Amino acid sequence: GEDVPGGLRHLPLKDMGIPTEEEMLALYRRYSGRASIPHWEYYLAAMLFRHAQISLGILARAQKGTASSEHAMMMGRRAWPQSKAAYDIARRIAG
Repeated sequence: GEDVPGGLRHLPLKDMGIPTEEEMLALYRRYSGRASIPHWEYYLAAMLFRHAQISLGILARAQKGTASSEHAMMMGRRAWPQSKAAYDIARRIAG
């Protein structure tokens, strides 16, 4: 997918001890005693759409000059790649 402004793609996640999505899901299944996580991609798409909505709100406040963070414009620019990623997942699920 696209790079998200302020995202983690450029960081050495493995060196930082941050697990991959697959590793995190395996840990979740192990500790929850579940053999699988049904509809995982649905939850992932829903989370991304939600974060895109939040990002749009931040962007609107940044554009109005009422944002409380100096990083608001960058945070708001996350909306497009987040919503595109969510849409791509939803399309893949729908077949």
